[in-house]
Amino acid sequence: MVVDPRDRRVILLNPVGALVWAGVERGAPESEIVDDVVRRFAVQADQARADVDKFLLELEQVGLAIRERATS
Repeated sequence: MVVDPRDRRVILLNPVGALVWAGVERGAPESEIVDDVVRRFAVQADQARADVDKFLLELEQVGLAIRERATS
């Protein structure tokens, strides 16, 4: 569960979402979060990457996360 502090909205997370959110909270890079999902849920890396990317985008869209982009 995540609570949006701006409007006190409660967002319920499934187990994958909870794992991704835990990674966000600890400041883990996206690749590490993907690795965590692959290990914990025995899914293919491509599928985990797509799911994590989608969820992080949703978090960004509602203002609950900001992804740091890699710099060259």
